[in-house]
Amino acid sequence: MIARNSAATSVQGTRVTLWSCGVHSHVRRSTHVITCPKGEFLHLAVFFPQCWDGRHLDSTNHRSHIAYMWRGKCPSGHPVAVPTLEELYRYPIRGGDGLSFSSGGLYSGRADFINAWTPAALRKLVDGCLDELVHRLCRPS
Repeated sequence: MIARNSAATSVQGTRVTLWSCGVHSHVRRSTHVITCPKGEFLHLAVFFPQCWDGRHLDSTNHRSHIAYMWRGKCPSGHPVAVPTLEELYRYPIRGGDGLSFSSGGLYSGRADFINAWTPAALRKLVDGCLDELVHRLCRPS
C-alpha cells in the first residue's frame, strides 16, 4: 500500500504528512517544513490510510483499495478500519529554507508498505496487542 502522493506540489494535510522537531520539542508540528532549534533534528511522519474496502488486498495503483478516515470515521466505500501505520523519518538537519526532496519540492512525502509478516505471528500481535489494547512492548515468541 502507498501513503499518498510522491508528485504532490501542495500540502497533503495532517492526515497524510506532518513535519516536526521530535516529540520533546516545543516547536509546533506543521504541514509545512519547519526549522528546528539547534540540537534537534527535522522529522517527517507519513501516515497510511486507516480504512479498507473489505474486498481487495491490493489495487493497481496500490491506493484505491484503502482510504483515509475523516473525522474519525471511514468513508462508506471503505468501511473496514485497520490499524494505523506511520513511517517516521528523521533527518540529521534542522530544516529551513532551501530544503527539497529528490522527488521535487517539499510536499511530495510518501511511503510504501509491504506486509511481510507470517500470518500466525501477525495474528498473535493483533489479537494480543492491538485488539486487547495492551500498552506494553509486545514481542512475538
